[in-house]
Amino acid sequence: MAKRIQVTGLNEINRNLKEVARRMKKKIKPALRDVTTYVQKESMKRTPVDKGILMGSHRPRVTKLGQRWIGSIYVLAAYALFVHEARELVKFKSRWPRGRKFLERAITDNIDEIIRRIRRHLGEAVRKNTTIRDISTGVRGGRFYISESGRKTYVKRT
Repeated sequence: MAKRIQVTGLNEINRNLKEVARRMKKKIKPALRDVTTYVQKESMKRTPVDKGILMGSHRPRVTKLGQRWIGSIYVLAAYALFVHEARELVKFKSRWPRGRKFLERAITDNIDEIIRRIRRHLGEAVRKNTTIRDISTGVRGGRFYISESGRKTYVKRT
């Protein structure tokens, strides 16, 4: 024997989902700003230091391109790519370790922290609009939850 359950409040669910999407859009830029600043600091820790010019030339940037947000870190020093990518076979006189991949390692070594930071920012948008309703069973078997106004709202079974 099949039982039917009628679900009410679909308009409210749809309205809440649209609100969550709107809030998430607002949280994307702060999330990317937080992540790019974090990766910048981690990259600076891994940057080989001679005079500190390379380390001090890291810059984070968050830009919007069409509908997409892009977080990037760029290094102003002209020789940054050479130090970042140089192979051990390249012969040059320097105190810098070659091929350190300081920016790449800042991301790969900290991927869990980067994901945690993004989840924290976007999770705030979801938590603000989420209400968890406990469905209770009444004395005569009716099922209900307490609405935002504090009244019992019964779940109809047909």
